[in-house]
Amino acid sequence: MQLQHIVTICLAGAAAAEYRYAIDRASCRGAMYDKVKHYVEVSQRQSQLVVDRFGPYLEDPDFRPNDRIMAAFRTNFPNDDISTVRNVHGVYEQITRYTYYDVDVRTDESYRDKRDGKDLRLSTSGTLTDASPLGLKEIFCNADHIIKDESRNEKNIHWFDTAQMVPVVDGDPLLSLKDPTSNSVTLVTKDSRSWTKDQGWPEHAPGVIAFHPRILKAYVDKNTRFDSDRLNRALSPTLLDGIKRAHPRLRDFKPVHILRTPEFTMLQEMTHMIVTVETDDDDGGYRLPDGIALFALMVDLIENYKYEVDEEGKLIRIH
Repeated sequence: MQLQHIVTICLAGAAAAEYRYAIDRASCRGAMYDKVKHYVEVSQRQSQLVVDRFGPYLEDPDFRPNDRIMAAFRTNFPNDDISTVRNVHGVYEQITRYTYYDVDVRTDESYRDKRDGKDLRLSTSGTLTDASPLGLKEIFCNADHIIKDESRNEKNIHWFDTAQMVPVVDGDPLLSLKDPTSNSVTLVTKDSRSWTKDQGWPEHAPGVIAFHPRILKAYVDKNTRFDSDRLNRALSPTLLDGIKRAHPRLRDFKPVHILRTPEFTMLQEMTHMIVTVETDDDDGGYRLPDGIALFALMVDLIENYKYEVDEEGKLIRIH
């Protein structure tokens, strides 16, 4: 399935929908809450950069972005024809529409009764079948909302998701967030991922982004974020060599990879929320959320830091 088809079907009801996100106060305590909100805000700021650069171009071809931005686009997406640009622009535009919702997602019963995560529901054929007025996402800083459930008759179900109100099958990747040794950073669950083929998604279930608590704590404790200091670290050959020596499996690690901060991850996960169909292109190996996050980062580097990323992942100063 081509990129054009994936994004078009997901944006079909965007104009009529309202998008909100809420952060769980129980799992995201103190500074962690503010950090997570910052990650969302930066991902939206970078998305707005792309919207601002490509919006005029979609109205008038004379406003085509500069060659550096278009080269970065071709690095991350199958081609740069106007149809692909329009569809990718639509993903970023939808991300910018999310507004912060200040609510206690676990204890506010009036909120829980009214919430609805079905912003876009697609049939198995890929056609839009329903668009509700509210696209709601909740962000958790651990998986404590997944609790033990020994009451069910199914032999392969021993967990229950109290946020989305659905059973969790044994071995579900979501449970890796409860494993202290797991290297999973985040996971997304939403209505395209029902727990059985026969069971529909609960009426008041939101989409959820959940972080692994150990990894998120390390981000917060080290103040890992995208800024000028992080860029300077990425420009240091000594740091890159040290990473490769300490972690032999990262022998292909590039300077741009150092800039894959939590904001980058958040933009990937917000894309997962919007794009219902995950696929590779005909050439293989293509993943839209990765391209969305990396392109936004590259535009930010070009526009605000005067650096571009070459084909080898190196950061090149723009003079």
